[in-house]
Amino acid sequence: MRGFNGLDKDPVYLSMELAGKKLPCLLDSGCDVTLVPKTIIDTAKRLRIVPSTQHLFAANDIEIEITGAVTLPLKLNGRCIKTRALITADVDEMMLGADWLHEHNCIRDFAKRQIYVDGCAAVPVANRRAIRCRRVFLQVCFFHQVRPGLYVGRTLLSTGHRDLKVRMINTTSNTQRLFSGTCIGALSPVDVVNDVTGDCDNTLSDTRGARNDTAPGDASRRLDCRTAPTGDRSVAGIRRYLL
Repeated sequence: MRGFNGLDKDPVYLSMELAGKKLPCLLDSGCDVTLVPKTIIDTAKRLRIVPSTQHLFAANDIEIEITGAVTLPLKLNGRCIKTRALITADVDEMMLGADWLHEHNCIRDFAKRQIYVDGCAAVPVANRRAIRCRRVFLQVCFFHQVRPGLYVGRTLLSTGHRDLKVRMINTTSNTQRLFSGTCIGALSPVDVVNDVTGDCDNTLSDTRGARNDTAPGDASRRLDCRTAPTGDRSVAGIRRYLL
């Protein structure tokens, strides 16, 4: 994953309308089919959704979950363009794929930053919107306190972005509720080592010790500062569980 440095300023969005609302559409010739976010379908009205058995995979071989297909009455400069798209919750913006660009004989004029659709007058394309980022690498998060008495442990996650699970523990006697969108910790990439030589046990032990020493706040000190009474044996068990 890399940060956006502001150098990619080439306009890649076509401004269209759906149900009277502006809808920026990403022109993505690298995507074979046109995709629409499920959130857009959920807020739209009188759209006929049909089942779809099509399977799609992202560039990193992660399957894109398709929940159906729909024909959208998109409008471009007042002209209705019926657009067939696959519905998925795995994208955040409308993506006009290579199928749409080919069907409507699109010709891109990069110098003038405009595009011809169906042989009609050229329309301008806009710069990208605010950048949204999705995690795509294996990640690891260190021992972290979400709130007093609630901790999330170091967890190795898969490259997917659905049904991910992390280790958490509640050291208080009260129910702890986490709402959707709550940040439970920072993520960082890890390197996958396929060929390991030497004493693996010693290497892992040394690495763990180094991480605990350099991490902000020692795990033992954090657990000892808990508000709920817990025995020494329980604290040791919690420490092994989280680390």
